[in-house]
Amino acid sequence: MRNTLIFTILALSLFFLSGCEAELVEAAPAPPAAESQSDPIPAELADEYRAYQTVFDAAFLEQTLFRKYEDVLVHWPDSFAGKQEITLRIQKPDGRIYSERITQVKGGSIINLGEAYVFPDGDYFVVLMPPPTLYYVDGVRAERRIPIQVQTRQ
Repeated sequence: MRNTLIFTILALSLFFLSGCEAELVEAAPAPPAAESQSDPIPAELADEYRAYQTVFDAAFLEQTLFRKYEDVLVHWPDSFAGKQEITLRIQKPDGRIYSERITQVKGGSIINLGEAYVFPDGDYFVVLMPPPTLYYVDGVRAERRIPIQVQTRQ
């Protein structure tokens, strides 16, 4: 961002010093909303997608700020009736994965993704998704991202 700003200032300075006038150019129009949306879910995957979304929607964390020896725990309420194998990750916004666990969850499950001190300080997502084969190969792209923050060294 800073390099772009410096380049823009230098370019405008050169135009000014050489006596040229900078020409304003309009940005291209945004594509219609229909083009910017992702493809619809294939009918044969719709039931699996809904099943995973139900599991993901039931998940919760009791806190979103984690310090030194606190465990990152993902809970499901006792009243949750489903049972599903899922993947849970602790992932940076840029995509780096710091923890991953593939496990069965059901009502009353508590999944421990590790103690906070093993992660560098910063912002993360707890990502819930189907097992990798279903997600990447079969195309069941259901997921939920829960933002968390780790502060262990401050």
